[in-house]
Amino acid sequence: YVRPYWSRAAAVIACMSGGAALNLSLPWFLRRVVDDAIPSGNLTLLWLCCAAMVAGPAAAGLLEVAQKYGAETIGQQVMLDLRVALYRQLHAMPFAFFTRQKPGEAVSHVLNDVQGVGGAVSGTLADVVQNAIVLTSTAVFMFALDWRLALVAVGFLPLFVAPTRRVGRTRKELKRAAQARTPELTGILTETLSVSGALLIKSFGAEDAEVRRF
Repeated sequence: YVRPYWSRAAAVIACMSGGAALNLSLPWFLRRVVDDAIPSGNLTLLWLCCAAMVAGPAAAGLLEVAQKYGAETIGQQVMLDLRVALYRQLHAMPFAFFTRQKPGEAVSHVLNDVQGVGGAVSGTLADVVQNAIVLTSTAVFMFALDWRLALVAVGFLPLFVAPTRRVGRTRKELKRAAQARTPELTGILTETLSVSGALLIKSFGAEDAEVRRF
């Protein structure tokens, strides 16, 4: 579903790469200030480096705005395409399919499940690509500056990977459990907030019981 928007995705990746490069320029110009401009008393170089240290992150911020806008646009378009396809598929199902469905289950698929997919496209997928670009470019830059210090820094990475993986698995299980309960919640709302449901609840004075169930 993302494939039709490959040109927008390419533009988003270009913004990510440009932003990563501009953010990496800050320590580079700082090095020029400390190693070259100050020892030599070169005020012109000092002012140029200081100006670049302000302009680089500012330009990176603008690229990040463009990147987030592009990623969100793709995510919203994918959600639209998915919802239309799913809605068309549901109308093509036989009547027996709907008799087996729990109340609100089909509605939850169209609204909540597709919303999760859109969030994965505009959020999770974009973050994975951006983090990969930042990690790769930062590693290359570090080795270009000083390969010995870079090796020391990279040596600490495994200390972060193990706990992050454990947290990721826990979050995945919690998210899956919450997503599984969402159709049940939608079903309660569909049952109780319809005209017939509201009439039935008021007839039996079951408002408090329904609130507790909710």
